[in-house]
Amino acid sequence: MFLVIIIAVQLAAGILAAIYSNEITSFLDKEGKDFLEMDYGNKTAAADEASKLATKGWDVIQQGLECCGVDGQGDYANNPNVQGLYPDSCCMEQVEDPDTGMMVCAPGRDAYADGCKDSLENLIVQYSTIIGASAVGVACFELFCMLFAICICRNIGDDD
Repeated sequence: MFLVIIIAVQLAAGILAAIYSNEITSFLDKEGKDFLEMDYGNKTAAADEASKLATKGWDVIQQGLECCGVDGQGDYANNPNVQGLYPDSCCMEQVEDPDTGMMVCAPGRDAYADGCKDSLENLIVQYSTIIGASAVGVACFELFCMLFAICICRNIGDDD
């Protein structure tokens, strides 16, 4: 019974990934901008671990997709945790700070002008079909294996 529940959850996850992949734009517009304005870069003791991990994740997205903010550098304008106009992860060229050993913006602070929304949306839409199809395919394979195992178990001991 437990395996049937797992298979049903996998099927549902695959179907939901395909259905809701187009709603990423509204989610990024609202939640992404709220996060960048309020919680990004919060290193105080009161900051929860999820906020710190989300900041690191957003830094990876900005560096990997070569973009800055959701719609651009202006998303950081009201954030008290960002030193300057935008965070170091928005910089096109980074150098290692000799004092801290961390990567910081190179002198001149040239930054990516484009926001991450379009790039991230395209990436998610591109791979959501693959993720959804993979989840459904794995669930179908598991169902086939479970039925095959049941058939073998039922025939154990039958000497025809």
